[in-house]
Amino acid sequence: MDATRLAAIPFFAGLEDGDLAEVASAASEVDAAEGDLLASEGDFGHALYAIEQGTATVSAGGVVLRVLQPGESSARSPSSRPDGGPPRSSRPRRCA
Repeated sequence: MDATRLAAIPFFAGLEDGDLAEVASAASEVDAAEGDLLASEGDFGHALYAIEQGTATVSAGGVVLRVLQPGESSARSPSSRPDGGPPRSSRPRRCA
């Protein structure tokens, strides 16, 4: 993952160059088609999805809670789930 692309995502924008490079070296990209499930509700949360292109729908129990737009992110954590559920690609997209 290219650090300059990460810097363009607001969640990472405040990081210094060295920190961005470290995150970039650990990051991976996902190209998802419309409808692809990125994570399942109830999964152990250990990922952050940062939307570069397209959108992702976050839902819980079949109810849409929010739609993530380019530049937004969805942290998945077992102890803190402010967005409520797993993201699903709602338009073809790229995320880090």
